[in-house]
Amino acid sequence: MFQAMVDGHHDHDKKAQMTSTQSHEASRASRKAASITGASTLRKAIIALSALTLAGASLSSCSLPAATTSQSEANTAPSDAPPSTSQSGSGDERATPIPKAPAPSREKLMAATLEVPPVCEEFGLRTEATATFVNGVAKSPVDNHAKITLSDVVQTEFDGTPVALALFTCDGGGAYAYNSLGVYDSDMKLVGRLEPWGENPDAPGYRMFTGEIHDFTMTNLSARGNTLTFQVPAIKALGDQTFHAAPSSYAANATLEWKDGQFVERSIVYDTPDGRKVVPDRQVMQIFYDAISSGKEASIRDMADPKVIEFLDQPFADPNNPQTVRQSLYPAGATVDSCVLYPGGNDTGFVAPRNRPGVAIEVGWVQSSAQPGDFLCGITPGEQQRGALKPWDKGYQAWFVVNSPADGKPFVRQQVFLIR
Repeated sequence: MFQAMVDGHHDHDKKAQMTSTQSHEASRASRKAASITGASTLRKAIIALSALTLAGASLSSCSLPAATTSQSEANTAPSDAPPSTSQSGSGDERATPIPKAPAPSREKLMAATLEVPPVCEEFGLRTEATATFVNGVAKSPVDNHAKITLSDVVQTEFDGTPVALALFTCDGGGAYAYNSLGVYDSDMKLVGRLEPWGENPDAPGYRMFTGEIHDFTMTNLSARGNTLTFQVPAIKALGDQTFHAAPSSYAANATLEWKDGQFVERSIVYDTPDGRKVVPDRQVMQIFYDAISSGKEASIRDMADPKVIEFLDQPFADPNNPQTVRQSLYPAGATVDSCVLYPGGNDTGFVAPRNRPGVAIEVGWVQSSAQPGDFLCGITPGEQQRGALKPWDKGYQAWFVVNSPADGKPFVRQQVFLIR
């Protein structure tokens, strides 16, 4: 029995030992598994960290999305970002700019019905009407010989808006034809014009050019942005005969600017037999006049031939007038009104028109010193402004004959005055 108890005790110890051993082995197994699991997790973490590092490097030059903000913070936090212009709802898309409507092409204008510049319309169509162009020609509905021809088209942008500049030849059906310029937008609407010919003082460019121009023509038309350049050939002045078929010795080179919906003069330079000339600056000529009127000609002696200064205190040519030239012709307050190219028709001096028998010009050295390329600057009494009157108009009491080189200042060669 005792042996049985001993054996039972031994069995119990053996079982306990086995249980302890199993428990120890289970613990070792658990630690091993934990170690394996930990190593695996560490390896995964290292791999994930490596991937994140590589991804971060590749994204370092890109914009990352902002951190998540709560709805209340999103509603109250200020934003410096500009408002989205996308219509699709995607914040990454940008609005596509609307393309500008192009200026009409030459082909479209050549087959269009257009409002043409009114001076051209009156002369070329002989009536008030729109011009219907067929192959670039619009015929008058009332005159079989009159017509308007589309001669040239130049495209540019005025103040960023595409426009077409259409050059028309306005033919009245006779010996004369003139050029007018129309400005057309993308809808072929007339939005501007230039018509420096005719007798309409409201026409843009009216009397912009000087000299005798029988057929006003614009050549070498060019535009860049708001700037327009062209040449006006066939201008007659001193040295030329004045009949229509006679050759011309002068031309004008014009640069205009589109400003506030109209053309304004920037510069006009004349090619003359004596070189390139410009119309004398009226303000400079007024300074000259005021100096000789007030007896202060010492300040402007370099602007005039010495004979002009000496002549001021000579008796006036009319024996019935006891005053000097200065007293009679240059009273205080008179105005240098405008300057024009010295007219042609006679190489030795000024020729009064036949239809103005009451006008005569003083003869002698005063006229004989005029040279081709010179200008006449008319003087009107008082503050009256007469505009660019013809040189023989009775509104002028006297003229300065001026040489005005494009690269220098005006120089008064002589003075011309009326004997009434």
